[in-house]
Amino acid sequence: MFNNQIDHLTEHIGCETENLVLKTETIERERKFLFWKLPQKKVILIDKVVNSNGKVILKRKSAFLVSMDSSEDKTFRRIKIVDREIQVFRHSRDYQNQFIELYDFCGKYKGRRIWKDGDFYKTK
Repeated sequence: MFNNQIDHLTEHIGCETENLVLKTETIERERKFLFWKLPQKKVILIDKVVNSNGKVILKRKSAFLVSMDSSEDKTFRRIKIVDREIQVFRHSRDYQNQFIELYDFCGKYKGRRIWKDGDFYKTK
């Protein structure tokens, strides 16, 4: 299964970027062991930030193992565009190392900050 989700942000900024597009692609694969299907699926989410020229500024992948009603993340790297900056939300498996990487609209790294509860779900 292959799904696409697209968010647009149009703004004129210093690096001649007028239109940024956040594209999310979803790829689902069945898991197998020899000839048997396993009850889990592997779901890969690919987030891309693309400028108006079609150049990919940032690309991050997240991987999840999904079964019936539960999900376990192997890698969590999601992108969000907030307040004239691109934020990459990251955490490790044990949730001890959670932080947000900050980038400008040109894709230059600005720094990182600690991920607080509710940051990922805030719209502004």
